[in-house]
Amino acid sequence: MQRLFRFVWYGTNYKVDAEPNNGRGQADFIISMGQKNQSIVEFKLASNSALAHVFTQVKIYEAANCSDGSLIAIFCFSESEYLYSEQIVKAAGYENMIGESIYLIDCRNDNKPSASIA
Repeated sequence: MQRLFRFVWYGTNYKVDAEPNNGRGQADFIISMGQKNQSIVEFKLASNSALAHVFTQVKIYEAANCSDGSLIAIFCFSESEYLYSEQIVKAAGYENMIGESIYLIDCRNDNKPSASIA
């Protein structure tokens, strides 16, 4: 996923740093346009046993990088992972951020018809 994400930024004026380590661990990406516009992008698999820790992790990265905010993408490969991810986000008190800075990415192949047979 991270390799594909880099292609999104190809040809743009944004600076993309993959896994920079600024003293408090490696964020997946820092996207910036100038020093005063930096955002952290963190990817997580819903199956990650430390998924609930992502919110603390991102706050640490934001402080270490003096960033303006962050985006969290959680990749779900089953319905149970999707529901679990929703519960984690709600329990952390970030339910209102789903679709704004927290994205639950539905990667299931059992709930979408193939375009070739649809």
